Amino acid sequence: MQDAYLHAYEKLRDYQGRGPLSAWLAKITVNEALGRLRRTDSVGDSISFDDPTQSEEANFMAHVTSNLPSPELLAARGEMRRLLESAIDALPEAYRMAFIMCGVEEMSVAETADCLAVQQATVKTRYHRARKILQQQVLGLLDASTAEVFAFDGVRCDRIVSGVLRRLQDRYRSGDA
Repeated sequence: MQDAYLHAYEKLRDYQGRGPLSAWLAKITVNEALGRLRRTDSVGDSISFDDPTQSEEANFMAHVTSNLPSPELLAARGEMRRLLESAIDALPEAYRMAFIMCGVEEMSVAETADCLAVQQATVKTRYHRARKILQQQVLGLLDASTAEVFAFDGVRCDRIVSGVLRRLQDRYRSGDA
């Protein structure tokens, strides 16, 4: 982000005002991120036989360990599972039974209808209504949280601005600007 801000500052004279400044800044930020990804991918795919940390074994192990879920991801999955279980528990009993049997236990519609002593069409209806209720509940949670996703964080913003200003000062002192 700091590199994107620096790039935008340096190219501000090129901004032609055809659209909102925020869109221009967003495009610079996206391009900077994509450039970083390209540089990282090309460097990460190479193997150096001179550097023991870049040996084939090291690259293989780095790839294997990078595919393991992080503790944060495991915690997020656990929280999502808890939210879903709570939402399923809140379903009316008829819908909950059909959803658990078909959706969770992966029983067929025929098997579920047999267990519940209802018609297959009833199982399908209950299952789809349960899914619809769950979707609405999850979307409600997402809608309530969406505004908080990139909430303004004064400390983080101050740190980014300070970093950009420091790098600008360094460039002007070194004569690169």
